[in-house]
This record gives sequence, structure tokens and C-alpha cells, in this order.
Amino acid sequence: MIKIEVKIIPVDRIKVKREQVRESFDEDKLRMLADSIAEYGQLQPVIVKKEGPDYVLIAGERRLRAMIQNQVQEIAAVILTSEFSDDVLYQIQLVGNIQREDLNPLERARAIKKLMKETGLNKKDVSRKLGVPRTTLTEWLNILEVSEKYQQEVLKEDSPLKLSHISLAKALASRTGDPTKLNQLLEGVLRYKFTREETRAIVEIIHKYLHIDLEEAFNAVLLRREHKRISQEKEICRQVSIERDPGKLLVESFNNFSTRLEKFLEEVDYIEDNDKRDLLEEFLYICQLMGIMLPEMKDAYRVNKENLAGILDK
Repeated sequence: MIKIEVKIIPVDRIKVKREQVRESFDEDKLRMLADSIAEYGQLQPVIVKKEGPDYVLIAGERRLRAMIQNQVQEIAAVILTSEFSDDVLYQIQLVGNIQREDLNPLERARAIKKLMKETGLNKKDVSRKLGVPRTTLTEWLNILEVSEKYQQEVLKEDSPLKLSHISLAKALASRTGDPTKLNQLLEGVLRYKFTREETRAIVEIIHKYLHIDLEEAFNAVLLRREHKRISQEKEICRQVSIERDPGKLLVESFNNFSTRLEKFLEEVDYIEDNDKRDLLEEFLYICQLMGIMLPEMKDAYRVNKENLAGILDK
């Protein structure tokens, strides 16, 4: 069982070793954290281990840096008082960072890979320790299997390339037995800004039609995208037209009603007698309303009323 002690310690007695999981810091986000701490105080302690008269930081370097920026002399800390091996301390550090989502995807993957190498743990063991599904862990690690160009693209906030794209590209290369398809698909994602759904559609096309190449699959998905865009624009125009024209709105309402009625008739083959009478009365009421709106329909309403009067009396 891990033994801990919580206390306030001097900031200048905390040493940071470069084996820390985190490799880089966003200065703007660090400044925002420092401002937040200045306004609301330190809401989470750092985690340290006693080492002689000083302390070694285990987790919370961003908070420590923010406190230093604010020129704070003391910091709240959780002090690990038990003796731990380096690999256990590293696990604590890694889990702490991942649970706070502090690491970027590349830092996280490298840290997990290092943990597996140093401890001999497999993916199943690591996924259990980190509390994430093994499929998620595999997706996290996939970034290490692509070139630096694509790794850096994943780190960019405005890049279309995500970890899920890499997983799909790896699966395509594996299934087709063609490793070159990995980079080809990732290049396509960058060039055409394919979404994850579009990329999955490309992979499915290649699986189904093995004789076509990736460019043909790209074009097929781009054609779908354009068709969808045009359809959406037409729908918007149609909606605007309906909203501006009460007559078109009424026609649209009847079209929708007719469609639902047709579907209902396909599914229902019997109507109770009481329901039949109610339906006839509703029909006559609609005819009467339409006769008020369209004088041309008054004759149709009169004929229908006379023809249906006898049926209603039965």
C-alpha cells in the first residue's frame, strides 16, 4: 500500500529530473494556469518523493512551473513516504499525467513505450494499469510507427490528421499486404482533409474492390462529399423557399403526411369500426378547411360530404 504525507514544502527544494514524462510545455497554456492559480489558489498538489533534505518531483511539473512564474515560495505537495522502485515511480508519474490529459499524443506514446520496455509489461497489463481499453492503448502507440512528418501533423491543432487516421492507414497496409499504402493514405488525408468517416469509407472501398488504387478511392469519396454538399445546399434552399411561401409550406406538410400515411398503410391491414368513423370525420374536417382556403375545393367538399354522410350513419 502506498504511504503518503500531505504538507506545504518550499518550492526551491523540489528537484526536477529530466526523466519526466512531459517533454514540452505550451507557454500560453502555462500562463493561463499560472493566472488561474493566482486567482483561485492551488487546487491540486504536486507529487514528490523525499530525497535527503530535498524532494524529487514525480508528477505536476506544469503546476510547479506555474507557481514559480507567480513567484510563490511554497507549494502543496503529496509526499510519497514509501520506498518505490524507479519503474513504480514512473508508473505513478505516467498515470497521473494521462489521467489529467496533460501529455500530447507523442509524449504519451513514448512514455508508455518506455514503461513497457523497462518493466516488461505487455499491452494488456499496461492498459489495466492505466485504466484504458487495449484498443485505445494500441491507437495511442500507433503514432510511433509513422514518420516524424505525420507525428508532427497529429500534434497540430488545425491538422486534419488524427490518431484514428493512422490506425485506419495501418489496418489498410496490413490487410492489403502493401506497407506503402500507409503513407499514401495519410498523404490523402492531409491533401483532401478527409474526416475519419471518409477515411474509413476509403478503406472499405479498397477492401471491396481490390483492383482499384487509392487515388480512385479518393475520387469516389470526394464525389460523395460533393454530392452531399450539393444536396445540403438544395435542402437549405428548399427550406428557405418553403418558409417564405406559405403555399409551399402547406404542400410540404401534405407531402410529409402522405408519405407517413403510405408507410402506415403498408404496416396496418385492419382498422376498428370506431376508428373508421373518426377517420372519416377527420377527412371531412380537412376537406372543409381546404374549401375555405381554396374556393375551387368547395364542390369537392360538398360531393364528399354527401357521399360520406350515408357511410357515417351506418
